[in-house]
Amino acid sequence: MTDTTTPAAAGSKSAPVKAVWALLIVAWLCFLLPLPGLGVFVGWPLNLVAFIVAIVVITRGRTGMGITQLIVSLIVSPVIYFIGLGILGAAFQDDSAKASFEYGQLTPSYVQSVVQTLS
Repeated sequence: MTDTTTPAAAGSKSAPVKAVWALLIVAWLCFLLPLPGLGVFVGWPLNLVAFIVAIVVITRGRTGMGITQLIVSLIVSPVIYFIGLGILGAAFQDDSAKASFEYGQLTPSYVQSVVQTLS
C-alpha cells in the first residue's frame, strides 16, 4: 500500500509562517505597552508559543523561515522586552518627586524622632 495525499490534505499541512509572525508582533506589543505585568504574563508566553510554532514551521519544510523565526524569538524579543522596561520606568518616573525627595520620608515617624533626639 502506498501513502497518497490528496490536494486538500497537502494544503492542511502548510507551515504556519504567518501565525508565528503574528504571535511575535502581539508579544512585542505586550512588551512595549507600559502596563505592569503585561510583558511577563502575556508577552513571554506568546513568545514561547511563537518559538514552538517556529519549530513546527521547520518540520513542515520551511527551514530557512523557521530558523529565522527562532532566532528572532530568542534574540530580538529580549531586546524589545528591555526597551519596554525602559518605557515602563519612564512612564512611572515623576520628575517633581525626584527633585524634592528626602530620605526621612522612608523612615517611620518614631524612627525620625529617635534620630532627631540623638543628633
